[in-house]
Amino acid sequence: MAQLSGFWTTSDGARSGDQQVSYTQSQLAEAFKIIGGASGFEGVVKSYLTELNASTNDVNNVNIFPGGAMVDGHWFYSDSVVNLTIPSATGAGNSRIDRIVLRCIWGTTFKASLTILTGTAAAKPTPPTITKNSGTTYDLLLWQAKVSTSGTITLTDERVWATPLDTTVVQLKIVTDKTAVSVGSDVLYWTIPLEFAGYIIAHADIAVTVPAVTGNTSIDVLYEGLSVLTSKPSIMSGTKNSYVGTRGQTNDMTVRAGGGLSFDILSAGTGAKGLEVMLVLEK
Repeated sequence: MAQLSGFWTTSDGARSGDQQVSYTQSQLAEAFKIIGGASGFEGVVKSYLTELNASTNDVNNVNIFPGGAMVDGHWFYSDSVVNLTIPSATGAGNSRIDRIVLRCIWGTTFKASLTILTGTAAAKPTPPTITKNSGTTYDLLLWQAKVSTSGTITLTDERVWATPLDTTVVQLKIVTDKTAVSVGSDVLYWTIPLEFAGYIIAHADIAVTVPAVTGNTSIDVLYEGLSVLTSKPSIMSGTKNSYVGTRGQTNDMTVRAGGGLSFDILSAGTGAKGLEVMLVLEK
């Protein structure tokens, strides 16, 4: 069996999806290998088979290699190569970004399986949104597949690993300490290091050296040109950081090595000097 997830049980024998009345010894052995290897809440299990790695050897095709994962409280394993078809993008000059996820569905489906989320063809495409509704439909990121109109595919690793949550705080100086803060776009660009590939941007806060006398100081954070903030960090006049103002909340954007973050100053506040941003990265 190429793909199997659990534990989905039923007592009357009327099975749906991956439901089982009982599990074989070999199925239980694989399940406990995955559970035992997943020291975190969810994600792909390291060193189990080939870790759901991927390759593209032909146009319009992606191979997902064997591996195991935990997603929304359920284990999943695939013990053979799964070939997925990615249709070509349409429209001259366009490309499309699809996502390959491990989707766990409850309801009457009771199954976790490799699933393609199809994006929209565009000159500058963006990946489709994933779903994270526990107990109904829940996606675990695996791979991005950018496809051209000729069917050529470029893969980007988005795998989330089933390891304990790693939190890192990165502080970046946007405006030097004695310099007045002023409104501007792309005032700083930061390239994501290889070590932070697969992390999400969890929070964004800001601080000033000298607080504004009047008005607020606020910024926007953009990843590959798109804002990652659902609320912008803002410092009130007379205060020095957004911890006592408005904290920056994000859309949990997953970043890749070599990707870029840019920063816009949306409002400066009168008299504010020196500005830094504190990014909380989690994986």
